[in-house]
Amino acid sequence: MQNMRSKAAQRAKRAGIVALLKSPTFFSFAQALAGRPLRKPWGIQVSCYRHGDYSGPHTDHHPEDKRARDGYIDVHLSLANDAVDHQYLVYENAGHFSESVSVATLGGVTAYRLPFWHYTTPLIAKPGREAEARRWLLLGTFLYA
Repeated sequence: MQNMRSKAAQRAKRAGIVALLKSPTFFSFAQALAGRPLRKPWGIQVSCYRHGDYSGPHTDHHPEDKRARDGYIDVHLSLANDAVDHQYLVYENAGHFSESVSVATLGGVTAYRLPFWHYTTPLIAKPGREAEARRWLLLGTFLYA
């Protein structure tokens, strides 16, 4: 979260989300998933997808950053409510967008070794529940040590 004084950041703090994402336990979990030492500190983000929201194709590649240009790991905690019908992560395999997996889970954990090409499809609500459909994405970005 870039601006920890924003209203959203303050709400995330009150809900315990910032403490969770900045915790030694979360760091240890990410390091176990990475299978190698990670750097401290690490970045965090919180996103909320609503009906129709998506993330277009991107790689999360940062060649200008010497520490990140050879890759890093993102750990996502995905929390969709019951009003969500579906949303998919589509990602590249052998240079083609040929793989997909549902990210509209009531509670899911994913870890990505970046960079790689990927995008999310629009979040689709169950019929008549568009206004309440949400998928929260709690994210930690960890550079390799």
